[in-house]
Amino acid sequence: MTGSQATVVPSRKVEGHRLVPSDKIPMAANGTEIGVSGETTLQMVIGEKELATECLVTEIMFGLDWLKGNECIWNFGQRTSVFTSFQ
Repeated sequence: MTGSQATVVPSRKVEGHRLVPSDKIPMAANGTEIGVSGETTLQMVIGEKELATECLVTEIMFGLDWLKGNECIWNFGQRTSVFTSFQ
């Protein structure tokens, strides 16, 4: 569980699915917009139930593990990120 405004999946997970334009603009925890490529419906299997789930499609969303591993420094006031491992 994430508490996200919407179900968001990376584009690599929806190859072969119908992608339709979206006017939805989800917001990240820091208040910035998350760009979406479109929307699709995926069949999610939970136990023995199969659920049609509307999903917003993004290019990438970095996890905390990746951000920590690449020494990311977030400046929420200036809405910037610095990846010190790339310098």
